[in-house]
Amino acid sequence: MEQLKYLPVPYKDVEVFVQEKYKIAGKKPGSGNTENIGSFKTKNIQHLINGEGPFSVLGMEIYEEYWSGYPKYRATSKDYTSLEEYFRWGQRKGKEVNKLRRMYQYWKKMHKDE
Repeated sequence: MEQLKYLPVPYKDVEVFVQEKYKIAGKKPGSGNTENIGSFKTKNIQHLINGEGPFSVLGMEIYEEYWSGYPKYRATSKDYTSLEEYFRWGQRKGKEVNKLRRMYQYWKKMHKDE
């Protein structure tokens, strides 16, 4: 313990930011076997810092509806597992989704969605 201060840290140049979850939320769970909301994938940390995730253009209401209806990991019935499927599901439910689709397509174009 006396030499603890001399041990190298396993990280350096750490950047910290604070952002509302819906602005950095992705379309998929954090990992394949959990029910955690994952962040959107990007190669540019500024996109996270600026809160430029897909729900930043779709809005908090869509984020909440999408993730509250996202199927549980072991669910046998799944209405949707992607934003594209969510839009089709919403259309079947009588929701106006054309504007949302356009906004999402624009977001994908601007962020080279992976």
